[in-house]
Amino acid sequence: MLSCEHKTREVNIDRLAFDTNDATVLFFKNVRRAYYTMEDRQDAKAHIFRLQDWEDLDQPTHLQTAIIHQWTLGKAYVFLESKHGIDVSKPFQVNWQKAQTNEQGILEYTVGNAQEQAIFLTKLYQLLQQEASLTVDIDQKKEPLFGSKDGQDLFRKTMIDYYRLIQML
Repeated sequence: MLSCEHKTREVNIDRLAFDTNDATVLFFKNVRRAYYTMEDRQDAKAHIFRLQDWEDLDQPTHLQTAIIHQWTLGKAYVFLESKHGIDVSKPFQVNWQKAQTNEQGILEYTVGNAQEQAIFLTKLYQLLQQEASLTVDIDQKKEPLFGSKDGQDLFRKTMIDYYRLIQML
């Protein structure tokens, strides 16, 4: 179970780093690992972790996240994975609107390296913390980026686990 305090704790994009340490890796493996499937990539000396619950969603999500842990380097990364209508190998836009203020905008994704993906995902996370709705244009219709509240919660949980792993929470 994730503590509720993490839902509101601010994440500083300027502090984004990819370093793990023994304590954060141990916490992830001993406490959070049970909620994830693990793909062992010996060729890259990495493990790829995906929340198991992504597959159990009632409504499809257009975007999912995975945590990649390169154990030999002591590094962890968070990556986008394409689902249902979005191709993360190409640029796309996420429309956002804050419910309380009606402020709205567009967050643009451009294909990039690990740093750029982490920044984009952190901006999405920050918007969800501000209770913004996130949509994407699929076949000329606006659809929820994560399909449902359950999808948003899985994204949030993955990001919290990632931020803990890289010592940001």
